[in-house]
Amino acid sequence: VPFYDRFFLGGYNFSETGLKRLVGFDRDELAVSRMAIVGASIRQQAFSHPLSFLRGGYTSFFYNAVAFSDRWEAPYQFHILHGAGVGFALDSLIGPMRIACGWGEGGKWKLYLTLGPSF
Repeated sequence: VPFYDRFFLGGYNFSETGLKRLVGFDRDELAVSRMAIVGASIRQQAFSHPLSFLRGGYTSFFYNAVAFSDRWEAPYQFHILHGAGVGFALDSLIGPMRIACGWGEGGKWKLYLTLGPSF
């Protein structure tokens, strides 16, 4: 399958046009031809100080699973992977900052750090 017909999975991402989020894995770790993703997350505000340098803090918990195949024709032979993570986000005067730790199936652990807005 040509690279332009593939979906790229992996990493911790907020962009709608970028790779598909799969917490606990490296960025673009999987290049697949068929996929389905399901996810759930919860975000809770930890503190709020509207007039300070750190205006707000948030904790997050998330889970996702993907069924994927790298075969282009039937039978597709789908595989399933799971990922989960916990994160903390800060809303500051210089922009958003996020840190998260993710677990991916197979004993993978990843630490993610994001500075600035999503593109």
